[in-house]
Amino acid sequence: MDREPIDLSHFYSGGYFLIREGHPGWEQLKGPLLPDRLISLSSCIATHFQLHWGWNPGNKAKSKELGIPQSRWDAFVDWCNKADGVEISWASMFYSPEAARHFINQFVPDVTGLHLIGVGLAKEMEQQYWQEPLEPNRELCGLEKRIEQHLPLIDDGHALGFDVVSFAYCDFEHSWLCHYHHKQVYEMLGIRAGAYGLIPIEEDARRVCDWFNANAPDHAPYDYWLLVDYPLVNS
Repeated sequence: MDREPIDLSHFYSGGYFLIREGHPGWEQLKGPLLPDRLISLSSCIATHFQLHWGWNPGNKAKSKELGIPQSRWDAFVDWCNKADGVEISWASMFYSPEAARHFINQFVPDVTGLHLIGVGLAKEMEQQYWQEPLEPNRELCGLEKRIEQHLPLIDDGHALGFDVVSFAYCDFEHSWLCHYHHKQVYEMLGIRAGAYGLIPIEEDARRVCDWFNANAPDHAPYDYWLLVDYPLVNS
C-alpha cells in the first residue's frame, strides 16, 4: 500500500545543500541493510559541499569529488570568498534552490549523482530542542538562524526520507550511519533504511533518533531531518 505523501507544512526549512550521492567504502556499511549509493547530511557518508573548500588553503580534492573541474578552480575560489552571506551561509547552507542552481551552472558541469537537498526540521522538534538560550557572546549562524526564522520548505521537491544526524559548529556533523548503528537499530527496533540509506517514515526516524540519543550519550544530541530533493535546473 502506498504511503501518504509527507506534508512539508509540518517542517521548518533548514536551507538547501549540494550533496553528491556515494559511499565511504567502509566495510561496516556494506551488506543487505544498506544500498550501494547513500545520501546523508554528514560529510563522512556523502560529499557535501563546504564553503571553506575555496578558502586558503582550500580543498581541491573535495571540490573535485563534487565535480568542480580544475579549469574552474580560480573562479570557484573567488566565488567562495564573496558569496558568504549573499548566496550561501557558513558553512554549506544555500539560502534558496535558485542560489544553489546558480552555483551548479557556474561550477559543476557533470551533475551525475548530484542532489540539491532541502532539509526540514519537524516543528515539534524545533519547539522541544531548538529554543534553548544561547551561550554568552554567541550568535546564531547559518542553519540555526534559518530555523529561527520559521520559514517553510519550497514545495516543488520530492521528499526522499529522513536522516538522523548531529549538529555542531554551524553545520551538520555525524549521522547514525557514521557509528554503524543501523544493524543494532534493525535488531532492536525492526527499522531499516530505505533508498539512499534514509529512513522512509517519520515516526521510525523519531524512534531511531530517540534510541540513538539514549544509547550514544557521549555524542552531540541528534535530530531527525527530512531531506527533499529539488530539480538541479529551473523547470
